[in-house]
Amino acid sequence: NTHADDLTVTVQDSTRPSTASTSITINFRGNDFVITNDPIQVAGRDQAMSATMRVGSTCGTTNTAYTGVKSLKAWITRNASDPAGAAPTIVAVSLPNAAPGANNLTLTFTAGVVNFNLSTTDVGKYALNLRDDSGTFAGTPATPIQIKGSSPTITTRPFGFSLSGPGIPGVAGPGGAVFKKAGENFDVTVTAVVMVGELP
Repeated sequence: NTHADDLTVTVQDSTRPSTASTSITINFRGNDFVITNDPIQVAGRDQAMSATMRVGSTCGTTNTAYTGVKSLKAWITRNASDPAGAAPTIVAVSLPNAAPGANNLTLTFTAGVVNFNLSTTDVGKYALNLRDDSGTFAGTPATPIQIKGSSPTITTRPFGFSLSGPGIPGVAGPGGAVFKKAGENFDVTVTAVVMVGELP
């Protein structure tokens, strides 16, 4: 049985019903999500992510029985150095900073695995969390057993920096006008920018 469950075992001599004895509840656990990050984490570029449901947290075997449309809870845990910018999204669902009270994300698993994009419009540093506490796979809806997992830290950086300043000319060649002499100060504005389009 690859499902996390709470079970009891009863033993009885078939010729002597009075010999029946039932164990205490045995708690089978281990189902969890393993989330794999995109190695390229740039603001404005969709990050290709995946989540795999495992049979047990120590064996590393994919639980292929976990398949189909699944309603989950999804949120981010911000790092202490996160700038608290715009939250990332998955299929247009903006991820909250704490576990939501109700399911907020639907993903379709195939043989225990789902691929999805994490979309960003801002820099940030956080972990992605997924939880299935419906009881439709582990436990029962009345007494659900949580299946959960967190990603490694995601550090979404700017695509690059734009430098600009008042009165800075564009010079086409050595004969252009002098803007400032060496040693003179001038103002520059540095702006972090997101990616437009995909990397080649």
